[in-house]
Amino acid sequence: YEAQVEDAGTQTVRMYGPDVAIVTARLWLKGTRAGMAFDRRLWFSDTYVRTPDGWRYAFGQASLSLPPS
Repeated sequence: YEAQVEDAGTQTVRMYGPDVAIVTARLWLKGTRAGMAFDRRLWFSDTYVRTPDGWRYAFGQASLSLPPS
């Protein structure tokens, strides 16, 4: 990756009770793969769960590439 950055102002954190948090944001990806350049944006969400040892990453998912704007 040349860049993997959250687009400013797009991050949201939602709490589901005291022990589950979901973070969503639009992500900008730029780089090359197998010699082919790419430059795209997508939405992702990451789920975190509070454990006795602290917050743990539990699950993540990403959308398909968004259409160019």
